[in-house]
Parts: sequence; C-alpha cells; structure tokens
Amino acid sequence: MSSKNLITYICVTMIFLSSFRSVYAETISTPEAPPYTLPSSSDDEKSEKNKDSTNDGNVEQTLNLTAESAVEYGLEHSKDIQILENKIQIAIIATQNANSNSKDLKDAKESLQDASNEIFDKRKLLNSKQEQLDKAKAALDMGIAPSSIEYTDPTGNPITISAGSNIKDKLVKCGYSSAEAEYISGKISEKVEAGLKSSQGTIDQSNVALNEAQTTLELKKEEFNSVLKDTSETLNTKIDFGSIIKLDANDASELMVTMAGVNLNVTRYAKGIYRNQIAMLIQKNYYDALYAEKIFELKKIAKERGEKQYNMVKLSYENGMKAKDDFLLSKMYYDSTVISCRLAEANYKNAIFELKKNMNLDMNTEITLEDSMLKDTTEESLEDGLKTGLTNRIEIQQTLGQLMIYQLNEKILNSRAEYRSDTKGRKEAKLLREGAELQLDKTKTIVTYEINQSYETMVAVGEMLEASNELIKNAEEVESIAKLKYEQGFGAENSLLKQMNLEESSGTIVELIAAQEKLSEVESQVAQIRYNYTMAKIKYYNDAGILIY
Repeated sequence: MSSKNLITYICVTMIFLSSFRSVYAETISTPEAPPYTLPSSSDDEKSEKNKDSTNDGNVEQTLNLTAESAVEYGLEHSKDIQILENKIQIAIIATQNANSNSKDLKDAKESLQDASNEIFDKRKLLNSKQEQLDKAKAALDMGIAPSSIEYTDPTGNPITISAGSNIKDKLVKCGYSSAEAEYISGKISEKVEAGLKSSQGTIDQSNVALNEAQTTLELKKEEFNSVLKDTSETLNTKIDFGSIIKLDANDASELMVTMAGVNLNVTRYAKGIYRNQIAMLIQKNYYDALYAEKIFELKKIAKERGEKQYNMVKLSYENGMKAKDDFLLSKMYYDSTVISCRLAEANYKNAIFELKKNMNLDMNTEITLEDSMLKDTTEESLEDGLKTGLTNRIEIQQTLGQLMIYQLNEKILNSRAEYRSDTKGRKEAKLLREGAELQLDKTKTIVTYEINQSYETMVAVGEMLEASNELIKNAEEVESIAKLKYEQGFGAENSLLKQMNLEESSGTIVELIAAQEKLSEVESQVAQIRYNYTMAKIKYYNDAGILIY
C-alpha cells in the first residue's frame, strides 16, 4: 500500500462540543390563555389511581398508616428518587461517553503517530534510493557501470560488464576496436540511462505522494490539536481552572474519565443518602401530622370540657344559682376553645397535605395515623455518630471527589516538561488543590458541629421526656379537685391560684377554668416533648449519616 493510501485510512475521531444558544423572542406579549396544557393521564395511570383509591365496589378506601408504612409507600412512589435515578442513568451515559472519547483520543493520537512514523520511514527509504541513483548517474557519466550489465553483441556473443568496471575498457578487452567499443559503450550507456530516468520518475512520484501525505497529516494534526485544546478548555471550565494549558491526549483522557467517574460515584452514592433523607422527611411529616392531630384532639377535648362547663353555668345562671360574671367567664372560655380548636384543625389538615405531598399520595385519599411517637428514650453513641457522619455524609463524599480531581490535575501538570513551563498554570492547580483541602476541613468541621449539636439536643429533650411522665397525671388531679370544689362551692387557696395571683377565686369558675386550661397546656407540652424527641432523634440520624433505609 502506498504512503498516500495509508494516510487516507488514518481515522481521527473528533469530539464535538455542542453549544446551545438561548433563543429569545423579539417581543413578548401576554397571551389571552395559557399557552400550554398538562398532558392527560394515560389509561394505565388512571387504572393505577383507581386501584389505589377504590375497591371492587368503587368505594373510596381509608389508608391506615404507620410511620413505617408511610415511608415505604413514599419511597416506592417518590418522584425525587425517580429523578435521581434518571440522573444516575445520565451520569452512566456521560461516563460511557468519556470512556469512548478517551479511547478515541488515544486511538487518534496513536494513528497519527503511526502515520508520521510511516511517512518518516518511507521518506528515509526514498532518500536512500535517490542517493543510490545519484551515485549511479555520476558513475555512468564517467563511463563506469553503476551495476552489473548484461550485453549481447550483434554476433550474438554475451558480454557481462561487472559493476564498477569501465564499460569501454571492458569492451576493448573483449576484442573490440576502440571505435567499436566507443560506439557500443554509448548504446549501453543510453540503455542504462533510460533505466535510471525511469527510476528517477518513480522516486519523484513517490516524493509527490509523500508530500501530499505529509500535508494531509499536518492538517489532521491541526484538527486533533484543536480537539485537544477544546477538550482541555472544557475540562478546565468544569473544574474552574482558569489557565489555558493544552493537555496531551493521554492526560486529557485520564482527567476526563476521572471526572466522569467521580460524578457517577457521587450520584450513585447520593441515591442512598437522598433515599434515607426522603424517608426521614416523610417520617418528620408523619410525626408533624401526628402531633397536629394530637393537638387537634386535645383542643377538641378542651372545647368539649368548655362547652359542658358553659352549659352547666348557663343553666345555673338562668335558675339564679350563679352570678352573671361566672356565666360570662365560662362563655369567654368556651369561645376561646372553639377558635383554638378550629386553628388546630387547620394545622392538622395542612400537615396531612404535606405528608401526602412527600409520599406522592393522592390528596383525596383519606388516611389515618397510628400513634408511634416515641415515649421512651434510647441510648445513642456520639462517637459512632461522628464516625459515620464523617464518612457517609454526602457533603464529605462530594468534597473528597472534588479533591481527587484537583489532585490529579496538579499531578498531570507536574508530569511533563511542556506543562511545567507554565508556572502560572501549575500555581493555580496547586491553589485549587489546597482550596479543596481547606473545603474538606471546613466541611468536616461543619459536620462535626452539626452531629454534636443534634446529639446534645436529642439527649436534652430525652431527659425532658423522662421527666414529663407525671405531668399529665398531676394536672388531671388538679382539674378534678377544682371541679369538685366549684360544684360544692368550697373555697381554699392552692399553689395554682397563687401562681396566677387568683387566691380569692378559690372554688369559683375562675379556678376551674384555670385548672382546665392548665391541663390542656400540660397535655400539649407533653405531646410537644414527645414530638420534639422524635424529631431530635430523626435529625441526629440524618446529621450522623446513619442510613436506616
């Protein structure tokens, strides 16, 4: 195969960098109607919704939830996890592209080098042949046979003139006269010269082909170098590297594959972290709703107590047994419980909506919640939490991946003489690596702080939970005593009235209302403490990177 044809078969794979330009309308007008509409649900989606919300008789079902079942349903139907899975698939494709592009760069570099070597060898061979041809011409001009010549004279006698022999002298030695030898040597020289000219033509054609091949090769090298420059600039942009250094194909390939690999590894790992965080978010929403439900129930009980008390005082007032101020106070207290109850109901419904949203559950689905709020404390290890947090937290993994890329970038720029000559570029690479190390130290400090803080909060609220066990029982007893005293008209000072500067109200409706309000307050406080402990534990697990799901 000729050198020209060889060059034709050199394949340099280009990496195309696409740039997208935003297209803006020259004028913006407000449409009379929304320009887009939501796509209609497919039959499969409608069927699935019907399965979730109805049974065979098309009667809406109530979904009974525990914290665990809410998490399980939410994880199964989470759009966030599906979006992250989509990103993982994109990252896999990006990694495959990086590997493919890396191979193409290396193959192209190797092909160009092979072609360059082939042209060099061909030109070296042609130069050697040209040198031999020039020597042959010089020898022939002096009447010397450049190579062994076979000649048959007109009488049919074969004559062999060895290389380096004087042609005319050889003929004279063979018995030819000087004139005959002169004539015959001229004919022989013409024949040999024709052969030399033919060889020169072949060499000239080969030189033309090699020159064309060399030109084509140089163009391909320029294209390849342009691709390397674009690739280097793209990689530099992704790692915020401002210096313009054109990387070698092997180095660009290594950096490209490493960056894609880090992105894929972190994205894959993030799925587990985000899955756990989504689960904890659903848990939080569940306990938010459960707490709101508890407060709503307490407000309803307070409302019922207030209503009963109001009706009793109203009846007594109408029969002349109670003063009007007792009636007005009981009416005011009852009205306040109605308002509080309605506000608690709204908070409860909103908490349910928030839970459904993060579970990706249809808003029209009726749900009931099982009380799984923590009532007892559990012992957790701060040391274990710090260990898992400084390993598992996504911020740590992201920073470690970034540091790995910057370390590789600095290593590459110190590996070749053509890179080392750019002192600014190497200095910037060093600063980027040091910045990544500082960012890692900062992230470790923040993670350590968050774990310690959430652990301390969890322990403190746990102690409050343990101390709250007797609160409701004592408040209920105070309320029962106040109710009995009011019904019997018996007045005596107590600590609650002294605390409220209402000593003279003992045995009155004021004392009973105060006791009832205190009971509601204590019940709310205990529910708040249980909720706070549950949330504190969830936050500690999240900050410590403890993967439960």
